[in-house]
Amino acid sequence: IQFASADDAHVFLYDGKQLDFGAALWAGGLQREPYAAPRPGGLTYTVARTGKRIVIPSVDEHPLYQEWKWGGAIVGLPLRSGGTTRGVMTVAFEKPHEFAAEELRLLESLADQAAIALQNARLFQWTTSERKRVQLLLDIAQTLSTAVEVPEILQRATSVTTESLGGMFGEAFLFDRATERLHLRGLAGKDPALIPEYDSRFNLRPGMGLVGWIAEQRQAVLVPDVRQDPRWLHF
Repeated sequence: IQFASADDAHVFLYDGKQLDFGAALWAGGLQREPYAAPRPGGLTYTVARTGKRIVIPSVDEHPLYQEWKWGGAIVGLPLRSGGTTRGVMTVAFEKPHEFAAEELRLLESLADQAAIALQNARLFQWTTSERKRVQLLLDIAQTLSTAVEVPEILQRATSVTTESLGGMFGEAFLFDRATERLHLRGLAGKDPALIPEYDSRFNLRPGMGLVGWIAEQRQAVLVPDVRQDPRWLHF
């Protein structure tokens, strides 16, 4: 942000619904608190939703800043790639500023480069996660190629999956229709010899606890913190 003595620049990531703070930079090596939470009806969200550039030479005179008159100028640019807005870049001045055509062309160029960088980062992340997923499937297939009995298959699959994902421990349950119980048949991170003991202690059925909910609903679930999930049962 060295051109025209701009005072700060912010980049936000956009997933189609929400903006998340990405980065901030200040002129002259200053380090201030970033504007990490854009106003729902403010400039940044408006740029994200419309996909159009907004140039405001004086914020105090603009409708988007009627409730926040801080005396400066700002321009918001959509970071677009593949026809989709991936984020928003804002460049601000602490005083009113008339944006010259050359400045706006430079800002558009910077926004294009930032959008490409965001897209490349997303593609790299997707490629990396997809590679890990395929590798996990291959590892499981190779590990199970010599397994015959169902308990052995579940135990091997649980061990390989837990290790691949860097988990602390893992469990695999098998539903028994005769008893309508979920029996523990795979255990990783702990001695598999403890399976009979844990199985009798759990005594799980569909609908009971997080595992029972998964069995009953027949769908996967990602729980960031099991301590905050009412379905979690601690044994």
